[in-house]
Amino acid sequence: MTSKISIKNLAIGFCGILLIAFFMKNPKYTSDIIGASLDFSAKSIVPLIFPVSASAFILCDSGAAISIIAKIANCFSDFAKPIFCILTVIIGLFLGFPVALIILNASKDQGAITKKEYEDIFPFCISPGFAYIFGHVGKNIYHSDKVGIILFASVLLSYIAVASFKIFNTRGKISIENGKAPFLINISKSIKDASTASVSLCGTIAFFTLLCAVFSKLISGISHSDMISAAINIFLEFSSAQNAVCEAFGAKTISICISAFSLAFCGISLLSQAMMLTNEKINIKKTLHFKAATALLAAANAKILLDIFKIELKESVTTFYAENIGAGFWIIIMIVSLLCDYCKKKDGKRRLNRILK
Repeated sequence: MTSKISIKNLAIGFCGILLIAFFMKNPKYTSDIIGASLDFSAKSIVPLIFPVSASAFILCDSGAAISIIAKIANCFSDFAKPIFCILTVIIGLFLGFPVALIILNASKDQGAITKKEYEDIFPFCISPGFAYIFGHVGKNIYHSDKVGIILFASVLLSYIAVASFKIFNTRGKISIENGKAPFLINISKSIKDASTASVSLCGTIAFFTLLCAVFSKLISGISHSDMISAAINIFLEFSSAQNAVCEAFGAKTISICISAFSLAFCGISLLSQAMMLTNEKINIKKTLHFKAATALLAAANAKILLDIFKIELKESVTTFYAENIGAGFWIIIMIVSLLCDYCKKKDGKRRLNRILK
């Protein structure tokens, strides 16, 4: 019995064929975009994500991180679970979304939260970290520490507000049911998991950056193409969206508000990256609804904070990546970890020797 092919699948397949045709027709353009994106990831994303992710895996697999957060939350008696979830969101906002999701996965595995509580808090664990918002967007794009602080505060306040509204009715203390092995046993596994996650995230960023570049190239001849391109970037890939917004609107109040919206919404790219790290089946539509509400509130927060502090904006000169002298070190650690894991697999060492010869 043959199954019918839906219109949706046909449309996706057709778009995929068109994309492949575009890549084959424009190989240099494609390679330049991918190269620039991977360069950005190597110099800015990997040094931010890999070390903290590896540390988070070690602490969560040992049970230490969940125990510490649970003890702090249990000080608030019946409000322990909401506090636990809010602390997870705040940690993610400061250290990056991979850390929040690692904690969330470990919390579910160790019995600290239920599956429903996991699904409720998941949308608010998808967020850029403080280092990215302040260091890259604030300093490198808007050339202002104050703008970086305002953007981070706008996103932080919106996440806490909407997340609190979502989980406020949850009650009860935190109890951890499933213990974990000592963290020393898990060091090599944690480094491998962090390496795999970092490589996957870089690949996702490169793909969605290329997708945004293709759309921008296709619409380059129409009126207000820069604003349309910025909107596409906001929806698909938030890291490239920051440059696109600044190029479309300049260093103005509206561009900062739109940047706050983009940083809180995070785009389909970051949602895809988060899905790689989750152990649960997630309702995508529900997640996008909460992300949109959070993003609108973040934009409103940015406008209010800009009006209160009356920051004088400088003319913006966008940069694609921030230099990071420690990038090479973390990339080497990642490569060594992945090679060691590959060699442990069946015939892995023999195949590697054959490749090197």
